[in-house]
Amino acid sequence: FPSHDTQVERICTKDWPDLAPTAYHLCKSSQSADREVGLSLIGLLADSQIANNESFLSAIYEILNLNFNDYGSGKFQDNGKGVMLTLKTLNYTIQSLRAPSQLDVLKPLVSIIFQSFGVLIQQYLTKQQQQAQASLNNIVNNTPLHHSIRNQNDTNDAQSAAQLDRTLCLFAEHLVDIADHSSNFYSNHIESFLTPVLDCVDAESGNNNNSNNLSNHLKFLLIEFLVTLSHGIAKRLKKVKGPNGEKDYFPVRFFPICLHMMAMLPNEPKWESADTVEETHYDSGTSMSALLS
Repeated sequence: FPSHDTQVERICTKDWPDLAPTAYHLCKSSQSADREVGLSLIGLLADSQIANNESFLSAIYEILNLNFNDYGSGKFQDNGKGVMLTLKTLNYTIQSLRAPSQLDVLKPLVSIIFQSFGVLIQQYLTKQQQQAQASLNNIVNNTPLHHSIRNQNDTNDAQSAAQLDRTLCLFAEHLVDIADHSSNFYSNHIESFLTPVLDCVDAESGNNNNSNNLSNHLKFLLIEFLVTLSHGIAKRLKKVKGPNGEKDYFPVRFFPICLHMMAMLPNEPKWESADTVEETHYDSGTSMSALLS
């Protein structure tokens, strides 16, 4: 399918004028595969359609809200692919907006985005626990009869956990991309996600012990997300109070997290020559110093 804007516009207006309505109905299908096609088309069509039809943005909000709810609730068992694709479609849509007022239409999605992200993290942690339990059972019941079957189950659990980790990282990349393009998108709902995201990257948090079970790549992406937010909506972040009313909650809690990551991770000697953080390895402590600067 062509990705150039002029080709898309030509197809929608001349060759296939009902493509947008078709994509809309696919996004509401009872089949996950249909929804994936529909979401991909909506993301592709957003730029040309929003420019020519204001009501299309309301339709996009409707289908994104529906799909975040359905995929986040576990209606489709797809290792997070659907909810990540829904966020990707939202990302493309935000980059297609023409006016700040249009962004207001989509802002109510922020809370459900992070609810969906939380569900994915719990699924990932569950898969990790299942993998660990299966490995323990293998050691305890290491008989020839069960050995090959259990090894296969271990492999399946490991692959499933690895797939979820990749999905979580892609999800976080889109969060960063949206923050970089339109950080104001998150401004009205910071309190709903700031503490949970900080918990995900804070290995020393007394509220959450799951940080140690998340990949360093994912934690670095979440830290990059928070740093990007602090560039775009710094004044708004300064006003956020902690769960118990603490003032200066974000800087007081976030800076030690960054320092801890720098101290715990290995150095990357060539980070100074990188033009962007993306050119360095995500598993390096010196990449964190680039983010802090």
